[in-house]
Amino acid sequence: MATLRHIHRYMNERRAIVLSDGRVGKISRVDTFFPKNETVVTVWLKDTGESGIASALGGHPPITPAPMSTASGLVRVGLDDVVGPAELDAS
Repeated sequence: MATLRHIHRYMNERRAIVLSDGRVGKISRVDTFFPKNETVVTVWLKDTGESGIASALGGHPPITPAPMSTASGLVRVGLDDVVGPAELDAS
């Protein structure tokens, strides 16, 4: 599990990250909501079977997927769903 400090470092370095369900993407935005101190990470997923924007958080209202021309999209996840940086193949 990544900490908030790690999340911001990955975002600033534009590193690929792995989510808890195995998907790989890049962090595009980090929001922390007060007073609950809840952090939501917006991740850009590339070349997935999903399209548009989806929400994996139970406490927020569902977001209607927007049609996109490619199989890419944004997903909003909790801080605990970010495992760490992705190991990219050199080949």
